[in-house]
Amino acid sequence: MVNTPLSRQFFAIVVVCLGVAIGASTAVAEQSQASAPTEHGTDIYSSESSDGLQQVRDIAPAPDGGVIALRPDSAEKETTILRLDADNNIIEESTVPARLLSISRVDNDSYAATGIRGDNVVVSRIHEDGWVDWTEQYGGNETDWGTDVVSAPYGDTYVLATTESFETNNSDTWVLRLDEDGEVRCDTVVKNKKW
Repeated sequence: MVNTPLSRQFFAIVVVCLGVAIGASTAVAEQSQASAPTEHGTDIYSSESSDGLQQVRDIAPAPDGGVIALRPDSAEKETTILRLDADNNIIEESTVPARLLSISRVDNDSYAATGIRGDNVVVSRIHEDGWVDWTEQYGGNETDWGTDVVSAPYGDTYVLATTESFETNNSDTWVLRLDEDGEVRCDTVVKNKKW
């Protein structure tokens, strides 16, 4: 990789995104273990799936003390986005036809979530009230999947992804910067060395 200010910036973004992904996964695991049904009867952590578990993939805090949670179905082909208030009541529920893995607040009134649909990276922009503004797909001819999202200046979103497209023979890191409407402002692929 050429050592330019832009390449150093993208490398720093990748490092930050990886740290956020590791921290978010730990927080979700701790939250899942500590949760129990509430007096309101809402329990986003249980189900009647074949293994008795339903996974909440990730959560993001909301300004009112509630959360927005990503809950994939048992086949992980679609994700239910749940907006809960501070009392754990579901106030909005939306479904996206994709396996969303990560959610983060990216603007004053919106969140972004990323994951995979088919062989493509998928990104959804979600209003703080829980409804989906838009969902877009990005990728090449091979398998690409989004692993994390973080806020960028001007209401944009950085998406950290793994790609097997773009003339690679292994899983490389792909960083995209999307504007608030889902248009790609810039992107770069960081080639991973084979082990």
